[in-house]
Amino acid sequence: MKERMTAIRASMADVVNGTYDDDGGPRVVSPKGVELRRVLLVGHVIDQYIGKDNYSVVTLDDGTATVRIKAWGSEASLLEPVRLGSLVIVMGKVREYNEEIYLTPEIIREVSDPNYMTLHLMERHRTVLLSGGSATMMQSVSASPSKPKPVSSETGSLGGKILEYVKSNADASGISNQDIVHFFEARGFEKSEIHLQLIELQEKELLTEIAVGKYILT
Repeated sequence: MKERMTAIRASMADVVNGTYDDDGGPRVVSPKGVELRRVLLVGHVIDQYIGKDNYSVVTLDDGTATVRIKAWGSEASLLEPVRLGSLVIVMGKVREYNEEIYLTPEIIREVSDPNYMTLHLMERHRTVLLSGGSATMMQSVSASPSKPKPVSSETGSLGGKILEYVKSNADASGISNQDIVHFFEARGFEKSEIHLQLIELQEKELLTEIAVGKYILT
Protein backbone atom coordinates (compact mmCIF):
# COMPACT_ATOMS: atom_id res chain seq x y z
CA MET A 1 0.00 0.00 0.00
CA LYS A 2 1.31 3.44 -0.96
CA GLU A 3 2.20 5.59 2.05
CA ARG A 4 0.84 9.10 2.48
CA MET A 5 2.94 12.07 1.49
CA THR A 6 3.85 14.60 4.14
CA ALA A 7 1.36 17.44 4.64
CA ILE A 8 2.83 20.92 4.17
CA ARG A 9 1.67 23.91 6.20
CA ALA A 10 0.59 26.59 3.76
CA SER A 11 -1.37 29.79 3.50
CA MET A 12 -4.38 29.89 1.25
CA ALA A 13 -2.61 32.34 -1.04
CA ASP A 14 0.13 29.71 -1.50
CA VAL A 15 -2.52 27.36 -2.85
CA VAL A 16 -4.76 29.55 -5.00
CA ASN A 17 -1.97 31.77 -6.37
CA GLY A 18 0.25 28.84 -7.23
CA THR A 19 0.60 26.98 -10.53
CA TYR A 20 -1.42 23.78 -10.82
CA ASP A 21 -0.33 20.76 -12.87
CA ASP A 22 -0.47 16.95 -12.83
CA ASP A 23 3.26 16.26 -12.82
CA GLY A 24 3.41 12.95 -10.95
CA GLY A 25 -0.11 13.56 -9.65
CA PRO A 26 -2.12 16.68 -8.76
CA ARG A 27 0.04 19.42 -7.27
CA VAL A 28 0.45 23.17 -6.89
CA VAL A 29 3.81 24.91 -7.03
CA SER A 30 3.40 27.95 -4.79
CA PRO A 31 4.64 31.43 -5.79
CA LYS A 32 7.63 30.75 -3.49
CA GLY A 33 8.45 27.52 -5.33
CA VAL A 34 7.19 25.05 -2.70
CA GLU A 35 5.51 21.93 -4.07
CA LEU A 36 2.10 21.38 -2.52
CA ARG A 37 0.28 18.10 -2.95
CA ARG A 38 -1.11 17.46 0.53
CA VAL A 39 -1.48 20.57 2.66
CA LEU A 40 -2.45 21.79 6.11
CA LEU A 41 -4.55 24.97 6.18
CA VAL A 42 -6.07 26.99 9.02
CA GLY A 43 -8.87 29.48 8.50
CA HIS A 44 -12.30 30.76 9.43
CA VAL A 45 -15.40 29.22 7.89
CA ILE A 46 -17.09 32.02 5.95
CA ASP A 47 -19.55 29.97 3.89
CA GLN A 48 -20.85 26.41 3.85
CA TYR A 49 -23.20 24.13 2.01
CA ILE A 50 -24.11 20.78 3.51
CA GLY A 51 -26.23 19.05 0.90
CA LYS A 52 -28.45 16.01 1.03
CA ASP A 53 -27.00 14.85 -2.28
CA ASN A 54 -23.71 13.55 -0.84
CA TYR A 55 -21.94 16.79 -1.67
CA SER A 56 -20.68 19.34 0.87
CA VAL A 57 -18.47 22.40 0.61
CA VAL A 58 -17.09 24.96 3.04
CA THR A 59 -15.15 28.12 2.23
CA LEU A 60 -12.21 29.09 4.44
CA ASP A 61 -10.49 32.46 4.80
CA ASP A 62 -7.10 32.98 6.49
CA GLY A 63 -6.65 36.64 5.58
CA THR A 64 -4.43 35.89 2.58
CA ALA A 65 -7.07 34.32 0.32
CA THR A 66 -10.04 31.96 0.40
CA VAL A 67 -10.12 28.27 -0.47
CA ARG A 68 -13.07 25.95 -0.89
CA ILE A 69 -13.02 22.51 0.71
CA LYS A 70 -15.16 20.06 -1.28
CA ALA A 71 -16.26 16.55 -0.38
CA TRP A 72 -18.39 13.97 -2.15
CA GLY A 73 -19.98 10.67 -1.23
CA SER A 74 -19.10 9.22 2.16
CA GLU A 75 -16.46 11.91 2.63
CA ALA A 76 -19.13 14.64 2.62
CA SER A 77 -19.94 13.79 6.25
CA LEU A 78 -16.50 15.14 7.26
CA LEU A 79 -17.82 18.67 6.75
CA GLU A 80 -21.13 18.27 8.59
CA PRO A 81 -19.83 19.18 12.10
CA VAL A 82 -18.17 22.38 10.86
CA ARG A 83 -19.86 25.54 12.12
CA LEU A 84 -20.12 28.79 10.20
CA GLY A 85 -17.70 31.34 11.71
CA SER A 86 -15.53 28.77 13.47
CA LEU A 87 -11.75 28.51 13.18
CA VAL A 88 -10.73 25.15 11.70
CA ILE A 89 -7.65 23.19 10.71
CA VAL A 90 -7.93 21.07 7.59
CA MET A 91 -5.59 18.57 5.99
CA GLY A 92 -6.29 17.59 2.41
CA LYS A 93 -5.11 17.18 -1.16
CA VAL A 94 -5.04 19.88 -3.81
CA ARG A 95 -7.32 19.46 -6.79
CA GLU A 96 -8.44 21.65 -9.71
CA TYR A 97 -11.63 21.89 -11.73
CA ASN A 98 -12.79 24.64 -14.10
CA GLU A 99 -9.70 26.69 -13.17
CA GLU A 100 -10.56 26.61 -9.45
CA ILE A 101 -7.98 25.13 -7.09
CA TYR A 102 -9.64 23.51 -4.08
CA LEU A 103 -8.99 20.86 -1.42
CA THR A 104 -10.50 17.44 -0.83
CA PRO A 105 -10.41 16.95 2.96
CA GLU A 106 -8.91 14.07 4.91
CA ILE A 107 -9.16 15.70 8.34
CA ILE A 108 -11.02 18.79 9.50
CA ARG A 109 -11.63 19.96 13.06
CA GLU A 110 -12.41 23.12 14.95
CA VAL A 111 -9.65 24.94 16.84
CA SER A 112 -10.49 26.66 20.12
CA ASP A 113 -7.31 28.76 20.43
CA PRO A 114 -7.84 32.07 18.56
CA ASN A 115 -4.05 32.46 18.24
CA TYR A 116 -3.66 29.18 16.38
CA MET A 117 -3.94 30.75 12.92
CA THR A 118 -1.13 33.19 13.74
CA LEU A 119 1.05 30.30 14.91
CA HIS A 120 0.15 28.33 11.79
CA LEU A 121 1.16 31.18 9.48
CA MET A 122 4.44 31.59 11.37
CA GLU A 123 5.16 27.88 10.85
CA ARG A 124 4.18 28.30 7.21
CA HIS A 125 6.78 31.07 6.89
CA ARG A 126 9.36 28.69 8.35
CA THR A 127 8.27 26.08 5.81
CA VAL A 128 8.91 28.48 2.94
CA LEU A 129 12.33 29.48 4.28
CA LEU A 130 13.45 25.90 4.85
CA SER A 131 11.85 24.17 1.88
CA GLY A 132 13.34 26.19 -0.92
CA GLY A 133 11.13 24.41 -3.44
CA SER A 134 11.55 20.97 -1.84
CA ALA A 135 8.76 18.46 -2.31
CA THR A 136 8.47 18.05 1.45
CA MET A 137 9.08 20.39 4.31
CA MET A 138 10.64 17.78 6.51
CA GLN A 139 13.51 16.99 4.12
CA SER A 140 14.65 20.58 4.60
CA VAL A 141 13.84 20.74 8.30
CA SER A 142 16.05 17.71 8.94
CA ALA A 143 19.01 19.72 7.63
CA SER A 144 18.27 22.65 9.92
CA PRO A 145 20.87 23.35 12.61
CA SER A 146 18.23 24.19 15.22
CA LYS A 147 18.17 21.91 18.24
CA PRO A 148 15.15 19.62 18.78
CA LYS A 149 12.99 20.05 21.84
CA PRO A 150 13.48 17.46 24.57
CA VAL A 151 11.32 14.34 24.35
CA SER A 152 10.34 14.82 28.00
CA SER A 153 8.12 17.74 26.98
CA GLU A 154 5.76 15.21 25.38
CA THR A 155 5.72 12.69 28.24
CA GLY A 156 2.23 11.36 28.98
CA SER A 157 0.60 12.92 25.93
CA LEU A 158 -0.38 11.16 22.71
CA GLY A 159 2.75 12.67 21.21
CA GLY A 160 4.84 11.10 23.95
CA LYS A 161 3.19 7.73 23.42
CA ILE A 162 3.90 7.93 19.69
CA LEU A 163 7.55 8.72 20.38
CA GLU A 164 7.84 5.75 22.74
CA TYR A 165 6.18 3.48 20.18
CA VAL A 166 8.55 4.63 17.43
CA LYS A 167 11.53 4.22 19.74
CA SER A 168 10.54 0.64 20.55
CA ASN A 169 9.48 -0.50 17.09
CA ALA A 170 11.35 1.43 14.38
CA ASP A 171 14.29 -0.27 12.69
CA ALA A 172 16.90 1.39 10.48
CA SER A 173 14.32 1.89 7.72
CA GLY A 174 11.84 3.50 10.14
CA ILE A 175 8.27 2.55 11.02
CA SER A 176 5.34 3.23 8.75
CA ASN A 177 2.60 5.80 9.15
CA GLN A 178 0.10 2.97 8.71
CA ASP A 179 1.54 0.92 11.58
CA ILE A 180 1.47 3.91 13.94
CA VAL A 181 -2.11 4.81 13.06
CA HIS A 182 -3.37 1.24 13.39
CA PHE A 183 -1.64 0.79 16.75
CA PHE A 184 -3.14 3.91 18.34
CA GLU A 185 -6.56 3.57 16.70
CA ALA A 186 -6.81 0.16 18.36
CA ARG A 187 -6.23 1.94 21.69
CA GLY A 188 -9.07 4.39 21.23
CA PHE A 189 -7.38 7.41 19.63
CA GLU A 190 -8.98 9.20 16.68
CA LYS A 191 -7.23 8.82 13.33
CA SER A 192 -7.33 12.60 12.77
CA GLU A 193 -5.63 13.27 16.11
CA ILE A 194 -2.91 10.70 15.36
CA HIS A 195 -2.12 12.27 11.98
CA LEU A 196 -2.02 15.76 13.45
CA GLN A 197 0.29 14.60 16.23
CA LEU A 198 2.65 13.09 13.65
CA ILE A 199 2.79 16.45 11.87
CA GLU A 200 3.37 18.35 15.12
CA LEU A 201 6.13 15.96 16.24
CA GLN A 202 7.92 16.53 12.94
CA GLU A 203 7.59 20.28 13.33
CA LYS A 204 9.06 20.04 16.83
CA GLU A 205 11.92 18.02 15.29
CA LEU A 206 11.22 15.06 17.58
CA LEU A 207 10.32 12.80 14.67
CA THR A 208 11.94 12.57 11.24
CA GLU A 209 10.39 11.22 8.05
CA ILE A 210 13.36 9.47 6.42
CA ALA A 211 11.28 8.20 3.50
CA VAL A 212 7.69 8.80 2.47
CA GLY A 213 5.55 7.62 5.38
CA LYS A 214 8.51 6.16 7.33
CA TYR A 215 9.52 7.64 10.69
CA ILE A 216 12.40 7.48 13.16
CA LEU A 217 13.20 9.52 16.25
CA THR A 218 15.19 12.64 15.49
